[in-house]
Parts: sequence; C-alpha cells; structure tokens
Amino acid sequence: MFGLAAQYLFLYSLDVPLDTFGMEDLYRRGYAQAVTAEERYNKGLIWNRYEVARGRPGRGPPLPVEWSEVQRENLAVLDAIFADGDSSQGARAARALERQLGTAFGAADGSAVLARYAVGQYALNLGTLAHVRRAIADLRQAAPHPDSTWQADEPRAYAVLLSAQLASREHSPEAPRLLGQLDSVLANPLGPLSDLRKPPLFSYGNLVAARLHEEAGDPTAALAAVRRRLIGVAEYPHYVRYRREEGRLAAVLGDTAGAIRAYRHYLALRSAPEPRLRAQADTVRTELTALLRASRQH
Repeated sequence: MFGLAAQYLFLYSLDVPLDTFGMEDLYRRGYAQAVTAEERYNKGLIWNRYEVARGRPGRGPPLPVEWSEVQRENLAVLDAIFADGDSSQGARAARALERQLGTAFGAADGSAVLARYAVGQYALNLGTLAHVRRAIADLRQAAPHPDSTWQADEPRAYAVLLSAQLASREHSPEAPRLLGQLDSVLANPLGPLSDLRKPPLFSYGNLVAARLHEEAGDPTAALAAVRRRLIGVAEYPHYVRYRREEGRLAAVLGDTAGAIRAYRHYLALRSAPEPRLRAQADTVRTELTALLRASRQH
C-alpha cells in the first residue's frame, strides 16, 4: 500500500498545492522498510523524484541500479535543465551521452531516443549548435521496425522540438512555421505523433513551446502552452518549473488570480529547497506578496 499511497500523494501534489509536511518521513520509512528488490526499486524511485521536485535532490536515494547507465544519464541531464537538478551531474552525463551522437539506433530504443534529445537540449544551453544539428539528424534517421513504422513518431517529434528551438536561436525565417508545427503536436497528445505510453515529449515540450512563444513576442500563447500539461501519468519534478513560469506569465498578462495560484503551488512544493535554490524561492515569495497586496487594493 505504501507504494501506491506515496505515488498518488506525489502525483496529487504536482496537480494541487498539497501541504507536503511529513511526506519526506513517509518516503524515508518506506524505503528503509522495503523487503524485496522490487519494493526498494519502486520506493526509492518515487522518493528520488519527490526530492528533486522539492529542490533537494541530494536528500533522496540515487536512481535505481537496475536502470542502464544511459537511462540514469538521460535523467541527470534533463533534471539539470528542466527541474533545477544537480548541474555538475548533468554536465558529466551530457559529456558521456555526446559519444552516442552519429551512431545508429532503432526508433524503438527509448533510451537512445531520449539520449539524443537530452544531448540536443544541453547543447542548446551551451550554444554548441553543431551538436544540436547532429542530435536532430540522429532522431530523424532512427529506423523503426518494418512492421511498426509508428515507432518513428517519437524520435521525429523530439526532432521537431529541437528544430523549433534551433530555428529560434538562429533567427531563421522557418522559426514561426516550426513553432506552429510543434504546437500542433503538443496540442493533441493523443494524436498520431505520440501516446500516453511516451509522455516525456509533452512534459518537456510544452515548457519549451512556452519559452519559444515568449521569445517570439506572444506571452498569451506562452501562457497557454505552459498551462497545457498532462497530469497523473508520471512523476515529473520539472512540473515545478511550469508553476513558476505560469505565475510569471500570468502576472505579466494581468491574470493576478492565476499568478497567485501558480506561485502558491510553486512555494508549496519548494518550501524548503537546497541553499542554491533559496534565492529563486525567495524571489517567487516576494512576487507573490506583491500580487496579494495589489489584489487586496482592488
């Protein structure tokens, strides 16, 4: 029962500003009391994801030893980029994953697909655009099984994500078209380019789309994108970033009530982060105080 209760509590806290007081002790006790390898795996993973969401990745157990090295590296990179995870671990993992660029892989190999996406995202942050182009080329060339051509949908969709970002970075005339294509994919999560078995595309993609819309001068579309989330299908610590961005964009657009809700949710999850993230939480707290003061004056 612990496994289900702990999982649902975390999922619920990502969707609703739940008071998480005491949840850390729940995870710690459950992990310590695990009897089987399967129990230790499940309880350790959910505790790890919970602590990353709380802004305290150093407090939880490491990712499961049952995972492949590539799986752990993928998450280290994406946590660092999207969930305020350990930047040093992310950098080391990205350097390791870069060695895969230019090598062939099957479209059904989810870890290899995500590795190219992770490397592409990291390279965008560094400005090493040659690596971004190589990651896109790899994703487009991923070969599906002859009897399962749908397997190519996921790597192609990740290629669309990276291509839209690259076009924006380079101020390409293709940027608006590629952002429109990305929005089309993300607005229909049950459509042909993905399904609920592969939700990471949407969990990262809508945050990316929001950033691109804002850079293009359309904060309204940015807010719509950041509010477009799949909830209840997996434990995504980076949804905390969504709440912060939603609050900021809502405040810009004059949606004071929406900004207050989003900021309160962010602070419910990041009430006691690691020292390196305290300034971020303090900034949100200051902005929330200002919004509450302004709302009382009207």
